Amino acid sequence: DDLAKDALKEALLLSGFNGKILIEKSKDQRCVVQQILGCTFQLNQLTKKKEIIHNPKILVIDGMIESVSEIHHIFSWLNESKHSAVLFVRSLSDDVLNTINVNNARKTLDVIVYRANFDIEHANTLVDVATVSGARFISTLTGDLISSIDVNSDFGNLDKIYVDTNSVTLTTRSNNPVVLQHLSTLRKNRDSETLEIKQRVLDARIKSVTPAQVVLKLPDDIFFVQRSQQIDYTLRAIKSAVDWGIK
Repeated sequence: DDLAKDALKEALLLSGFNGKILIEKSKDQRCVVQQILGCTFQLNQLTKKKEIIHNPKILVIDGMIESVSEIHHIFSWLNESKHSAVLFVRSLSDDVLNTINVNNARKTLDVIVYRANFDIEHANTLVDVATVSGARFISTLTGDLISSIDVNSDFGNLDKIYVDTNSVTLTTRSNNPVVLQHLSTLRKNRDSETLEIKQRVLDARIKSVTPAQVVLKLPDDIFFVQRSQQIDYTLRAIKSAVDWGIK
């Protein structure tokens, strides 16, 4: 199929050696090859902003922020340093969220908050975010205190992120060794996993953490299944050739 062949060729050129190619149905019957830069996580934003943030500070807390006093020193530092920040948390109280929103409106803070739910799909999302951003994984379950967070060493740093109400994309180099090692571990776990639900969770994590992704959107017509299978078989053959060579 010429359409599948040309689309796959373009996708391979964009994805590079370490990239991942995803196949989806196109909504408007066109064949679209879309490159996604960075690692995208599907999370609920609590502060309702859509924008690009340059040089943000990233803080990852696997726990609940119950009171403003726990995080007051962080707010003071962000206010004084004029840094924008993105917080990834399990939960936070209404009082803390209201304080963030009020100070954002006053422009004394520039803080965006994402929440990772307590469910199997997001059980390790904060670990993945911390790995990609370089932030320290702060867990109240293992005894970390939010009030003891070190503003000089516990934040992650990124050149740019894209925030939306239901997702966030963290930009990172496609050859980032820490991220590539994390991906390798996830893929090994996926290859050895036998439970379907855990396979789906690992597939979603791999999709989010892959820094160079190409989405290949094929027309949703009678040829979709045939084309997607052709592309899938070809990608498997390429992977096999890369891993084992050609005799």
